[in-house]
Amino acid sequence: MQELNFGTSYISMTRVLLILALVFTASHANAQKLSLEAVSSYLNGMRNAKAKFVQANPDKTLAQGVLYIKKPGRIRYEYTVPSDSLVIADGTFLSIFDKKSNRGAQLYDLKKTPLDILLAGNVNLSATGAVKSVKSDGVKTEIVAVDPQNPRNGNITMVFTANPIELRQWVVKDQLGRKTTVILNDLQVLGSVSDELFDIRRADAALRR
Repeated sequence: MQELNFGTSYISMTRVLLILALVFTASHANAQKLSLEAVSSYLNGMRNAKAKFVQANPDKTLAQGVLYIKKPGRIRYEYTVPSDSLVIADGTFLSIFDKKSNRGAQLYDLKKTPLDILLAGNVNLSATGAVKSVKSDGVKTEIVAVDPQNPRNGNITMVFTANPIELRQWVVKDQLGRKTTVILNDLQVLGSVSDELFDIRRADAALRR
């Protein structure tokens, strides 16, 4: 995928998303609708990964950085814009750090967030009852999923392209209906990712220095 650099979180979100949509469409004009079985197999094979990302927030600001995934249950968002933020899920908690705050990390139960679906160790979308809809426009396949045991926790929309299958974007909708969009760039499936990246206590101590 073409590399993009935005430089600031205050650039017009509409303009940026339009640029991303044009690049996305031009790069994958021959994509096809994907089956739930194929997507499940792909997600189960993506145990460790790294990608650049652009994030569109509910307040209409943008952020960007690098994220790391280590399944099951672990993700790390290292923000370069703004540079004072860090988000880590360690398999149990989702923690949000703000270097400007002296309160330490804000902790949330990962299983009560839609990200838990994406980060599951064993994904079987066709059997869990989690999938609410599957759509394809000939370029991409969008899958909306919820936790069937806790549907009020929100949902996640995962966007994939084919030939080969690749995760390109996800949109998390929380309990209040607020949407956070993460668009991936240069996704790399890795052999391993260090466990230290997902250590909440270690990150908290480092930020307090």
